[in-house]
Amino acid sequence: MSLKDPEKLYDLIKECAVRRLTTEESLGYIKQNGMKLSERTYRRYKKKWEDKTQERILVEGERVYESEYLRRLDTIKQVEKYYWNIFSNTKNESLKVKILKLIGDHQETSKECFSSINWKSNTIIQQMEEENDMEVEFKRRSKEEEKQSNQRYWKDKIKESGYDEVKPQKSKHMLDSLTN
Repeated sequence: MSLKDPEKLYDLIKECAVRRLTTEESLGYIKQNGMKLSERTYRRYKKKWEDKTQERILVEGERVYESEYLRRLDTIKQVEKYYWNIFSNTKNESLKVKILKLIGDHQETSKECFSSINWKSNTIIQQMEEENDMEVEFKRRSKEEEKQSNQRYWKDKIKESGYDEVKPQKSKHMLDSLTN
């Protein structure tokens, strides 16, 4: 059975899960929302949705972690800028010393963030290079397999035609010299 709008079905399945509906209740709810399907189809789509959920957790976990690092780095930069503004506008020397210490501390923290971001960037570049290498190897193997397939095809065609192999024919001049 092919559904017209599988995304709508996945949204309905998600709603059923959030509401903690039983299979029977879920089928009724989905039917109320304009989609009729069998229990077997429901279970198949629910399983796919659950598999996507696990994948989503992995992706979101990585993405949120990375974006949190960037947010922290942006905050550190903004706070540092604010400290420099206070530093420029104050005449109190002891306050200036404290502000410089805070700026130094923030720069140390931003250095750690940059190191983490740099490490992640290098990891992404390495993954992209590995994927590219795999793609190049796949294409090379595909071409080699195609070449071997073509060779087998032509060998089979030659055999089908009654020739085991192509042998050079002797010329008439060679035959004449052998008979004389």
